[in-house]
Amino acid sequence: MKIAVIGRGYVGSAMLEFFKDYAEVISYDIAQDKVYPKDEIDSADAVLVCVSTPMAKDGSCDVSNVEDAIAKIDNEHILIKSTIAPGTTDTLSKKYNKNICFSPEYIGESTYNNSIYKTMREVPFLIIGGKRSEVQYLFRLFEQIAGPETIYYECGSLDAELIKYMENSFLATKVTFVNEFYEIAKQFGADWHRVREGWLLDERIGRPFTSVFVNKRGFSGKCLPKDVNAITLAAKKAGYTPKLLEQILQTNDKIRERYNMPTLETSFLYNGKRIRCDWYDINDAKVPDYPWHQVYVIGNIDGKVPVVHYLNNDPDNLPGGKLEEGESVDEALRRELLEELNASVKSWAPVGYQIITEPNSAQKYQLRVYADLKVEGSFTEDPAGSISGYSLVDIDKLNNHINYDLIGDRIVEKVQARF
Repeated sequence: MKIAVIGRGYVGSAMLEFFKDYAEVISYDIAQDKVYPKDEIDSADAVLVCVSTPMAKDGSCDVSNVEDAIAKIDNEHILIKSTIAPGTTDTLSKKYNKNICFSPEYIGESTYNNSIYKTMREVPFLIIGGKRSEVQYLFRLFEQIAGPETIYYECGSLDAELIKYMENSFLATKVTFVNEFYEIAKQFGADWHRVREGWLLDERIGRPFTSVFVNKRGFSGKCLPKDVNAITLAAKKAGYTPKLLEQILQTNDKIRERYNMPTLETSFLYNGKRIRCDWYDINDAKVPDYPWHQVYVIGNIDGKVPVVHYLNNDPDNLPGGKLEEGESVDEALRRELLEELNASVKSWAPVGYQIITEPNSAQKYQLRVYADLKVEGSFTEDPAGSISGYSLVDIDKLNNHINYDLIGDRIVEKVQARF
């Protein structure tokens, strides 16, 4: 068996882990790989599309990365694992005259002790939507690993797309409900833990997603905010306004704002260790008074974003770097831009910041700013000797080059209107 995986983010990595001991696996990620292995992908027994589907500026699901991936594939068996807007599978199948199915993924993001679905092999069911003959073909591939005790559920692709949104919308509703009741209990002076445990004696409720974390209020992460916004917008476009989901989003925003929660909470692997990364939007021109470690710039040069390349084959990044001793943010970003781009700054404004928490609990504050730039001349040499040059890319494709994952999508969303 030979499986091709497009995208090595959260979902793609889970699929690679699922198949790695049972199949020859080929993978490609546009942000990490220079060469697209077309022959290997097209000759695979199936191609799994696991690219990002960020939230568009209007809150809808941006499926452009999925479409870009589908357009390149010449394979009879394509399975989309990325969460996509209802109707996308059928639309792309007809547009490209390709056999495409959709399967929702169920790997949770929780970092606390959680016995549910830690890996793909632990999920007790598999949902695939599409034409019956193709769904049966894909079931046979997965069954070699998932085994006979897994439940294999076949449906239409539209049904499968909505199943995924229904799942995440319900989980977001449950999280919001318990956070709201936490406030009610606190207002009455009741013991929240006694209230919660008494409530959970009714087995119909279910314990997952009923904790209220005092340092992590409401819902956030890669999936719930994006998906609830997306299905709300999709339903409106279809002619129905889901008022409950609208209220869920509004209540969650108020709870998180009240307790100064991060806009996004995520993590990444670095040297084999998982690093926590919290992102906070900055919605005015004032830079918070924090001990800034680094500043990176989303620059604008004639409507394009500069992305720097490294001599040691490290991934491309935004220009910027560490503040030197005694430097202000303004001094540091102007110096870095001259060194790495030979560009000066016309004006700049903060976009947001992230707090990196390392395994030893040490924290680093990294600022991200938008800046209008003027090129002063050709790039010659980076004084640090690490930069080989830079390229100019479209703002909507920035995250394909720097691979900031969910935070990259958020950065693009905040600055896109300036380009």
